[in-house]
Amino acid sequence: MAEIERLDGEISQQNTFIDNNKEKIEKLKVQNAEAYQDYLFFLSTREEVKKQLEAKFQDISYFNNGLAAAKLNNKYGLIDINGNFVVANEYDEFESFEKELVLLKKGEFWGAINLKGKVVIPFKYDKINMHKDGLLIYKNNNDYDLYDNNGQLVFSTKVDEEYYIESIDYGYVTISLEIESLLVNVEGKQFKIPNHKGKATVVKTPNYFEVKFAGGSEFKNYFMSLDGKVYKAK
Repeated sequence: MAEIERLDGEISQQNTFIDNNKEKIEKLKVQNAEAYQDYLFFLSTREEVKKQLEAKFQDISYFNNGLAAAKLNNKYGLIDINGNFVVANEYDEFESFEKELVLLKKGEFWGAINLKGKVVIPFKYDKINMHKDGLLIYKNNNDYDLYDNNGQLVFSTKVDEEYYIESIDYGYVTISLEIESLLVNVEGKQFKIPNHKGKATVVKTPNYFEVKFAGGSEFKNYFMSLDGKVYKAK
């Protein structure tokens, strides 16, 4: 396969991408050229090169920062745009790219590496519980660890089987526990919602939390702002 170089250049004042040969590629509405590199690569190679890469590997992901996860001999590694492995294919499953992390499974356990192949999140987890809005939640039995998408551990908790971690909404994950619902964001900021004699359903909206209790609860539903102030219905 012919060697291919990623396009390089800059954004002009007219929001037009100019490559190093000063040829106008197309009008863009982006902040900088670097953010558009993978898309330009896709445009320039989506036919012939894409077919060659797909023929060479058992599976290939989308490109992220010039790299893709590719499966060869039943193992995943990271390849460059020429189809060369830059991180050896020694992983059993690929989940996704998250910023500059790659979520992978090695043997029986999940973890994450950076784009250079260094282990950032240790391969010790039974499952990736979910990943959204910059939060990565890994599960090992009943223990949950919350990471940001730089691989920094921001929060840990234990959730018994009768309780659970709910969805991530607007940057917060809701953790239902026995006596409270706990909301945690990617910075580790926490809000605690007491479960007053009944399970609370907590809904995160852009600007507040809406707390609802099951029918028959003597406690009225209420709203909590992001500064912790509670607004109860009259």
